[in-house]
Amino acid sequence: MKLDPYKILNIPKEYDEKTLKKAYLRAAMKTHPDRGGSQDAFQKVSIAYAVLTKKLSESQNNHSHNDLRQMSREYTKTQDSRPTMNVEMKDNFDVNLFNKIYEDNRIEDVYDDGYGSWMNKNQVEDVKMIKGDTKMFQNNFNKDLFNDTFEKYKREQSQKQGQQVVQYKDPEVRMSIKNQDSIMTLGQGKISDFGGTTDNLTYTDYKKAFTDGSTLIDINTVDITTRSTNIDNMESQRSNISYTMNSEDERLFALQKMEEQKAEQNRLQRLQKYDQRHGEAYEKIHSMLLR
Repeated sequence: MKLDPYKILNIPKEYDEKTLKKAYLRAAMKTHPDRGGSQDAFQKVSIAYAVLTKKLSESQNNHSHNDLRQMSREYTKTQDSRPTMNVEMKDNFDVNLFNKIYEDNRIEDVYDDGYGSWMNKNQVEDVKMIKGDTKMFQNNFNKDLFNDTFEKYKREQSQKQGQQVVQYKDPEVRMSIKNQDSIMTLGQGKISDFGGTTDNLTYTDYKKAFTDGSTLIDINTVDITTRSTNIDNMESQRSNISYTMNSEDERLFALQKMEEQKAEQNRLQRLQKYDQRHGEAYEKIHSMLLR
Protein backbone atom coordinates (compact mmCIF):
# COMPACT_ATOMS: atom_id res chain seq x y z
CA MET A 1 0.00 0.00 0.00
CA LYS A 2 1.34 3.42 -0.96
CA LEU A 3 1.93 5.75 1.98
CA ASP A 4 0.61 9.31 1.97
CA PRO A 5 3.21 11.41 3.83
CA TYR A 6 0.84 14.39 4.10
CA LYS A 7 -1.81 12.26 5.76
CA ILE A 8 0.66 10.54 8.10
CA LEU A 9 2.02 13.87 9.40
CA ASN A 10 -1.34 15.62 9.06
CA ILE A 11 0.21 18.48 7.11
CA PRO A 12 -1.11 20.52 4.14
CA LYS A 13 0.60 20.27 0.76
CA GLU A 14 1.70 23.89 1.05
CA TYR A 15 4.14 23.89 3.95
CA ASP A 16 7.46 25.31 5.06
CA GLU A 17 10.33 23.91 7.10
CA LYS A 18 8.96 25.16 10.41
CA THR A 19 5.53 23.61 9.82
CA LEU A 20 7.09 20.31 8.77
CA LYS A 21 9.24 20.06 11.90
CA LYS A 22 6.30 20.77 14.19
CA ALA A 23 4.16 18.16 12.45
CA TYR A 24 6.94 15.58 12.66
CA LEU A 25 7.54 16.24 16.36
CA ARG A 26 3.84 15.93 17.11
CA ALA A 27 3.47 12.66 15.16
CA ALA A 28 6.69 11.21 16.59
CA MET A 29 5.55 11.84 20.16
CA LYS A 30 2.35 9.89 19.48
CA THR A 31 3.87 6.92 17.67
CA HIS A 32 7.18 6.43 19.52
CA PRO A 33 7.35 2.94 21.12
CA ASP A 34 8.50 4.43 24.43
CA ARG A 35 5.27 6.43 24.60
CA GLY A 36 2.92 3.57 23.82
CA GLY A 37 3.17 3.66 20.03
CA SER A 38 4.29 0.93 17.66
CA GLN A 39 7.56 0.48 15.85
CA ASP A 40 5.76 0.21 12.51
CA ALA A 41 3.84 3.47 12.99
CA PHE A 42 6.96 5.34 14.12
CA GLN A 43 8.87 4.07 11.08
CA LYS A 44 6.12 5.38 8.78
CA VAL A 45 6.36 8.80 10.44
CA SER A 46 10.13 8.85 9.92
CA ILE A 47 9.76 7.89 6.26
CA ALA A 48 7.09 10.54 5.71
CA TYR A 49 9.30 13.20 7.27
CA ALA A 50 12.26 12.20 5.06
CA VAL A 51 10.10 12.30 1.91
CA LEU A 52 8.63 15.73 2.66
CA THR A 53 12.03 17.13 3.65
CA LYS A 54 13.40 16.08 0.26
CA LYS A 55 10.40 17.58 -1.54
CA LEU A 56 10.87 20.86 0.32
CA SER A 57 14.57 20.99 -0.59
CA GLU A 58 13.83 20.30 -4.27
CA SER A 59 11.14 22.96 -4.27
CA GLN A 60 13.50 25.57 -2.83
CA ASN A 61 16.23 24.70 -5.34
CA ASN A 62 13.76 24.87 -8.21
CA HIS A 63 12.51 28.22 -6.93
CA SER A 64 16.06 29.60 -6.97
CA HIS A 65 16.56 28.27 -10.49
CA ASN A 66 13.35 29.90 -11.68
CA ASP A 67 14.36 33.22 -10.13
CA LEU A 68 17.73 33.08 -11.86
CA ARG A 69 16.14 32.23 -15.19
CA GLN A 70 13.67 35.10 -14.86
CA MET A 71 16.46 37.55 -14.00
CA SER A 72 18.39 36.35 -17.04
CA ARG A 73 15.39 36.95 -19.28
CA GLU A 74 14.89 40.45 -17.90
CA TYR A 75 18.58 41.29 -18.36
CA THR A 76 18.58 39.99 -21.95
CA LYS A 77 15.45 41.97 -22.71
CA THR A 78 17.06 45.14 -21.32
CA GLN A 79 20.21 44.62 -23.38
CA ASP A 80 18.23 44.00 -26.55
CA SER A 81 16.41 47.30 -26.09
CA ARG A 82 19.69 49.23 -25.94
CA PRO A 83 21.56 50.30 -29.09
CA THR A 84 24.60 48.16 -29.84
CA MET A 85 26.45 51.16 -31.21
CA ASN A 86 27.43 54.35 -29.44
CA VAL A 87 25.25 56.84 -31.28
CA GLU A 88 27.12 59.74 -29.71
CA MET A 89 30.47 58.70 -31.19
CA LYS A 90 31.82 61.26 -33.62
CA ASP A 91 31.98 60.37 -37.28
CA ASN A 92 35.60 61.48 -37.47
CA PHE A 93 36.83 58.82 -35.06
CA ASP A 94 40.52 58.18 -35.79
CA VAL A 95 41.30 54.51 -35.22
CA ASN A 96 45.02 55.08 -35.88
CA LEU A 97 45.21 57.73 -33.17
CA PHE A 98 43.26 55.44 -30.85
CA ASN A 99 45.77 52.61 -31.37
CA LYS A 100 48.74 54.98 -31.03
CA ILE A 101 47.53 56.21 -27.64
CA TYR A 102 47.35 52.66 -26.35
CA GLU A 103 50.70 51.69 -27.88
CA ASP A 104 52.49 54.75 -26.45
CA ASN A 105 51.12 54.01 -22.97
CA ARG A 106 51.57 50.26 -23.05
CA ILE A 107 52.99 48.74 -19.85
CA GLU A 108 55.64 46.10 -20.43
CA ASP A 109 55.99 43.12 -18.14
CA VAL A 110 58.42 40.24 -17.73
CA TYR A 111 56.39 37.98 -20.00
CA ASP A 112 57.16 40.26 -22.94
CA ASP A 113 60.81 39.22 -22.81
CA GLY A 114 61.96 36.32 -24.92
CA TYR A 115 64.78 34.96 -27.01
CA GLY A 116 63.83 36.48 -30.36
CA SER A 117 66.95 38.63 -30.83
CA TRP A 118 69.21 35.90 -29.45
CA MET A 119 67.69 33.32 -31.80
CA ASN A 120 68.15 35.57 -34.85
CA LYS A 121 71.77 36.25 -33.90
CA ASN A 122 72.58 32.56 -33.51
CA GLN A 123 70.85 31.64 -36.76
CA VAL A 124 73.33 33.90 -38.56
CA GLU A 125 76.26 32.22 -36.77
CA ASP A 126 74.94 28.76 -37.65
CA VAL A 127 74.71 29.73 -41.31
CA LYS A 128 78.33 30.93 -41.24
CA MET A 129 79.47 27.66 -39.66
CA ILE A 130 77.63 25.61 -42.28
CA LYS A 131 79.11 27.64 -45.12
CA GLY A 132 82.56 27.06 -43.63
CA ASP A 133 82.04 23.29 -43.94
CA THR A 134 80.50 23.23 -47.42
CA LYS A 135 82.35 20.03 -48.33
CA MET A 136 80.15 18.15 -45.89
CA PHE A 137 77.20 18.79 -48.19
CA GLN A 138 78.96 17.91 -51.44
CA ASN A 139 79.06 14.58 -53.23
CA ASN A 140 81.72 13.12 -50.95
CA PHE A 141 79.48 13.39 -47.86
CA ASN A 142 79.56 10.29 -45.66
CA LYS A 143 78.94 9.24 -42.08
CA ASP A 144 82.56 9.62 -41.00
CA LEU A 145 82.72 13.16 -42.32
CA PHE A 146 79.54 14.05 -40.50
CA ASN A 147 80.81 12.57 -37.22
CA ASP A 148 84.14 14.40 -37.56
CA THR A 149 82.34 17.69 -38.09
CA PHE A 150 80.07 16.99 -35.14
CA GLU A 151 83.01 16.16 -32.84
CA LYS A 152 84.81 19.31 -33.99
CA TYR A 153 81.82 21.44 -33.11
CA LYS A 154 81.51 19.71 -29.73
CA ARG A 155 85.16 20.40 -28.89
CA GLU A 156 84.74 24.04 -29.84
CA GLN A 157 81.76 24.35 -27.53
CA SER A 158 83.65 22.62 -24.72
CA GLN A 159 86.58 25.02 -25.10
CA LYS A 160 84.25 28.00 -24.94
CA GLN A 161 82.61 26.75 -21.76
CA GLY A 162 85.72 25.34 -20.11
CA GLN A 163 85.19 23.29 -16.96
CA GLN A 164 82.61 25.63 -15.50
CA VAL A 165 79.94 24.21 -13.23
CA VAL A 166 76.38 24.73 -14.43
CA GLN A 167 74.24 25.69 -11.46
CA TYR A 168 70.75 24.24 -11.54
CA LYS A 169 67.88 26.55 -10.70
CA ASP A 170 64.24 25.64 -10.36
CA PRO A 171 62.10 26.78 -13.31
CA GLU A 172 60.35 30.09 -12.69
CA VAL A 173 57.23 29.55 -14.81
CA ARG A 174 54.60 26.82 -14.54
CA MET A 175 52.97 26.17 -17.87
CA SER A 176 49.23 25.57 -17.83
CA ILE A 177 49.31 22.19 -19.55
CA LYS A 178 47.06 20.11 -17.32
CA ASN A 179 45.41 20.63 -13.94
CA GLN A 180 46.91 24.12 -13.71
CA ASP A 181 44.80 27.22 -13.31
CA SER A 182 47.19 29.84 -14.58
CA ILE A 183 49.86 30.22 -17.23
CA MET A 184 51.65 33.03 -15.38
CA THR A 185 52.43 34.22 -11.87
CA LEU A 186 51.16 37.66 -10.86
CA GLY A 187 54.02 39.85 -9.71
CA GLN A 188 56.62 37.64 -11.39
CA GLY A 189 60.14 39.06 -11.46
CA LYS A 190 62.63 38.72 -14.30
CA ILE A 191 62.52 35.22 -15.78
CA SER A 192 65.78 33.46 -16.56
CA ASP A 193 64.47 29.91 -17.02
CA PHE A 194 61.30 28.92 -18.87
CA GLY A 195 61.86 25.18 -18.37
CA GLY A 196 59.88 22.91 -16.09
CA THR A 197 57.87 19.74 -15.64
CA THR A 198 54.12 19.20 -15.75
CA ASP A 199 52.82 15.67 -15.18
CA ASN A 200 54.51 13.52 -17.85
CA LEU A 201 55.70 16.49 -19.90
CA THR A 202 59.21 17.83 -19.32
CA TYR A 203 60.30 20.90 -21.22
CA THR A 204 63.68 22.67 -21.21
CA ASP A 205 64.32 26.37 -21.45
CA TYR A 206 65.17 27.06 -25.10
CA LYS A 207 68.25 29.17 -24.49
CA LYS A 208 69.69 26.96 -21.75
CA ALA A 209 69.25 23.93 -23.96
CA PHE A 210 71.73 25.42 -26.43
CA THR A 211 74.10 27.32 -24.15
CA ASP A 212 74.63 25.51 -20.83
CA GLY A 213 76.10 22.29 -22.20
CA SER A 214 72.73 20.56 -21.96
CA THR A 215 73.04 18.87 -25.32
CA LEU A 216 76.75 18.49 -26.16
CA ILE A 217 78.84 17.03 -23.34
CA ASP A 218 82.38 15.78 -23.66
CA ILE A 219 82.29 12.26 -22.21
CA ASN A 220 85.93 12.59 -21.16
CA THR A 221 84.92 15.19 -18.57
CA VAL A 222 82.28 12.95 -16.97
CA ASP A 223 83.32 10.71 -14.08
CA ILE A 224 81.38 7.45 -14.22
CA THR A 225 83.65 5.36 -11.99
CA THR A 226 81.30 5.65 -9.01
CA ARG A 227 78.21 4.61 -10.95
CA SER A 228 76.56 1.27 -10.26
CA THR A 229 77.10 -1.41 -12.85
CA ASN A 230 74.16 -3.62 -11.88
CA ILE A 231 70.88 -3.57 -9.98
CA ASP A 232 72.31 -5.14 -6.81
CA ASN A 233 74.97 -2.45 -6.44
CA MET A 234 72.42 0.28 -7.07
CA GLU A 235 70.05 -1.11 -4.43
CA SER A 236 72.96 -1.42 -2.00
CA GLN A 237 73.96 2.21 -2.52
CA ARG A 238 70.43 3.48 -2.16
CA SER A 239 69.84 1.46 1.01
CA ASN A 240 72.53 3.54 2.74
CA ILE A 241 70.85 6.83 1.93
CA SER A 242 69.64 8.66 5.03
CA TYR A 243 66.50 10.79 4.77
CA THR A 244 67.00 12.37 8.20
CA MET A 245 68.36 15.90 8.04
CA ASN A 246 71.54 16.65 9.91
CA SER A 247 72.41 20.07 11.31
CA GLU A 248 73.81 21.28 7.98
CA ASP A 249 70.71 20.08 6.12
CA GLU A 250 68.46 21.85 8.62
CA ARG A 251 70.47 25.06 8.21
CA LEU A 252 70.20 24.92 4.43
CA PHE A 253 66.50 24.07 4.65
CA ALA A 254 65.85 27.05 6.94
CA LEU A 255 67.84 29.27 4.59
CA GLN A 256 65.79 28.06 1.66
CA LYS A 257 62.55 28.85 3.51
CA MET A 258 63.80 32.34 4.30
CA GLU A 259 64.66 32.91 0.64
CA GLU A 260 61.21 31.67 -0.40
CA GLN A 261 59.53 34.05 2.07
CA LYS A 262 61.66 36.94 0.83
CA ALA A 263 60.84 36.06 -2.77
CA GLU A 264 57.12 36.03 -1.95
CA GLN A 265 57.37 39.43 -0.25
CA ASN A 266 59.16 40.83 -3.29
CA ARG A 267 56.49 39.35 -5.56
CA LEU A 268 53.70 41.04 -3.58
CA GLN A 269 55.55 44.36 -3.70
CA ARG A 270 56.00 44.06 -7.47
CA LEU A 271 52.35 43.18 -7.84
CA GLN A 272 51.29 46.24 -5.86
CA LYS A 273 53.47 48.52 -8.01
CA TYR A 274 52.20 46.80 -11.14
CA ASP A 275 48.57 47.40 -10.13
CA GLN A 276 49.35 51.03 -9.36
CA ARG A 277 50.96 51.53 -12.78
CA HIS A 278 47.96 49.98 -14.47
CA GLY A 279 45.58 52.24 -12.58
CA GLU A 280 47.56 55.34 -13.50
CA ALA A 281 47.81 54.24 -17.13
CA TYR A 282 44.06 53.66 -17.29
CA GLU A 283 43.30 57.14 -15.97
CA LYS A 284 45.79 58.69 -18.39
CA ILE A 285 44.44 56.85 -21.43
CA HIS A 286 40.85 57.51 -20.37
CA SER A 287 41.46 61.26 -20.12
CA MET A 288 43.24 61.34 -23.51
CA LEU A 289 40.39 59.54 -25.26
CA LEU A 290 37.78 61.92 -23.83
CA ARG A 291 39.45 65.06 -25.17
